[in-house]
Amino acid sequence: MVDFGTPNSHEQGYRRPAVVVSA
Repeated sequence: MVDFGTPNSHEQGYRRPAVVVSA
């Protein structure tokens, strides 16, 4: 999963930088 630090990611409880590959 690629997280671009979108609001959705924060909703799920992810505190990632700008781009994170691997969860």
